[in-house]
Amino acid sequence: MQLRADLEVSKIYDVIIIGAGPCGLATAARLRETHPSALFTDEEQARYSWINRNSRLTSVKNYKNGKVKSTSKTSRELDMLVLDSTSASWMTRWNSLFEKLEIQYLRSPMFFHPDPQDRDALLASCNRHEGEELCVQEIAGCVGKEVSKHKKKRKACGKKCPTEVNERERRDYFAPSTKAFARFCTECVERYNLHSMVEQGSVETLDYDFIPGIGLDQRLFTLRTKSKTYLARTVVLAIGGGTPEIPAPFPLSPHPGFSHALQLTSHKAIVPLRIRRLIQTHQPSTVLVIGGGLTSAQVADNLLRRGVSKVYLALRGPLKIKPFDVDLAWMGKWRNTQKAAFWTTEDMQERLEMAKAARGGGSVTPRYAKILRTWMSQGKLEVCTHTKIIGQAWDDESEKWTIGTEPPVVDMPAIDYVVYATGLSSNVETMPLLRSINDKYAIESFGGLPAVTDDLMWRNDVPLFVTGKLAMLQVGPGAGNLEGARLCAERVAWGVMNTLDEIRGGETGCGVGRGCAETFDSHERYVMGVGSKFDGLAIEA
Repeated sequence: MQLRADLEVSKIYDVIIIGAGPCGLATAARLRETHPSALFTDEEQARYSWINRNSRLTSVKNYKNGKVKSTSKTSRELDMLVLDSTSASWMTRWNSLFEKLEIQYLRSPMFFHPDPQDRDALLASCNRHEGEELCVQEIAGCVGKEVSKHKKKRKACGKKCPTEVNERERRDYFAPSTKAFARFCTECVERYNLHSMVEQGSVETLDYDFIPGIGLDQRLFTLRTKSKTYLARTVVLAIGGGTPEIPAPFPLSPHPGFSHALQLTSHKAIVPLRIRRLIQTHQPSTVLVIGGGLTSAQVADNLLRRGVSKVYLALRGPLKIKPFDVDLAWMGKWRNTQKAAFWTTEDMQERLEMAKAARGGGSVTPRYAKILRTWMSQGKLEVCTHTKIIGQAWDDESEKWTIGTEPPVVDMPAIDYVVYATGLSSNVETMPLLRSINDKYAIESFGGLPAVTDDLMWRNDVPLFVTGKLAMLQVGPGAGNLEGARLCAERVAWGVMNTLDEIRGGETGCGVGRGCAETFDSHERYVMGVGSKFDGLAIEA
């Protein structure tokens, strides 16, 4: 592969992270953190800290190649870069979408966050700033004490009740405010000195191959944007999702009569200019929202609060109500049982079905369900469940849609505007960014999700790592939320460090780099328990 002469190649980065959202931030912070206590119990953290304090006397065996290396940290800090298509700062797209939808509180509980150092870091941040604004909101209906045994007995549905959350975890089930979470992410960036790491640039192509003319006998990643080329030893794909999904039979090209809720435009408000004019002139306005998840409920509420006369919310199935995007069984006191069953099976198709069952499609929180019922009681909102859009026609003169549904919606008028809240597609087989990787290093995929390694690496010989929803087949159904961002970051960090150790070790003649067991004397091998520890007894007089 020849590099284009008109593009600048400044240096070779150890790691390039594509995406400056929660997944990218969690990964960058974890790569800078030497004591990642957020994923450990008190006992495990004590052991982990002891290992770091006594790194010269301890060792870790690489399960892939069987070689042993010490746990002492290299003094060389990773040379990292983050590329983001939205801006040159962290969390810009995330914050912009929350501002556009006017979301005041997150759906995730307090212990879901990108900081690798402390599980309760977000809670501590809210406590520090208590009184400045309302930082948290209780997530009702998930802690067991709130549902009495008498109410359970009166439930004659015949279905198994959701797993309860342990009462001692009650304090954890609060959701942070949008402002509190944004401030916390800023604190995380400052703590790990990640400010100057982000550059704005949309990666158009990604390739992995030998690069002639640079004096290195190893394959590198080539990342191209419109104005620049970057080289990296490892790459982390932290894009969260893909392109906005536009449901049939609507056109895929931009149209003045519709928009996607997760698409950033020049105007930040969810209400388009044409609808705002109708509201200002006191003319009736009708908007159709398509989607069954929390975003669709937030969009409908936003539109009605802004003065839209009537909103139709179309769902393909029922309106599902649950506190989180996964079933409570995956977050309650029996969550280890669910996760163990998921990780035990090696059939990726079965894992995909388990993840789908745990997520159950789009759902809304009990709080937003109550908001929707309030609008429905006022006659301003009509929720059309089990409804499929089968036809559409746009009239240029009246600037209105005629929508065909199955079953037909009674007395549905002409629609002034359509808003899609249908999520983002995440199909690695069709991502333009991965076209070259798919051609050269094809792997299996299930439902558009890649069957990556346990380290979330594309293949053992291709150090391309994935996070977020793309890692669902390995991490579980929560891979796409904030908990998944931190879990993925932990796996990716170990995978990146092992890969870079092997690359640097190849330069020094040792397969795993600095600290190889072969370089220790007999006394060190005895203390560490490496190989045959009795070799130290065979000392010649």
